[in-house]
Amino acid sequence: MTEPTALACLPPGLTNEEAEYVYNVEILDLPTRKAAQLAGLPYKSTGSPLIKQARELVRAELRGNLQVTKEDATFGLKEAINRARLFGEPMTEIAGWDRLIKLHGLDEPQKININLTASLDALKAQVRSMPDSDLLALAGGSEVIDAEFYEVRDGQG
Repeated sequence: MTEPTALACLPPGLTNEEAEYVYNVEILDLPTRKAAQLAGLPYKSTGSPLIKQARELVRAELRGNLQVTKEDATFGLKEAINRARLFGEPMTEIAGWDRLIKLHGLDEPQKININLTASLDALKAQVRSMPDSDLLALAGGSEVIDAEFYEVRDGQG
């Protein structure tokens, strides 16, 4: 949000000095006494309800622009990394890359989610109940003409 847009929300009835005071405090982020002095406004009058309302309206307008996306943060970090490189500050550059990596979750180990829905006994029972033709297809033996099947008991090799 640009400064003129933020100041467009000022309530009517503010003098130029009061509007400048609000600008100095809310936009330039100056201390209240210094902002009043620069605006030519007596410090005692900075607590008037109209000025308080104007300051709150400008703050609300500025807060509306705080929707920072991941892309905005990435772009800002890349700019900071490039500045650190230009100034020859490798530790600052490394810190920038570290924050960028954390932002995108690249520092976490890859998660592999394995869900086994049946117990080993249930799977054995399912295989035992399958017809021979399905077992043959499951084993990849689609071209077998004749075969002998025998049951291997647990613990027998």
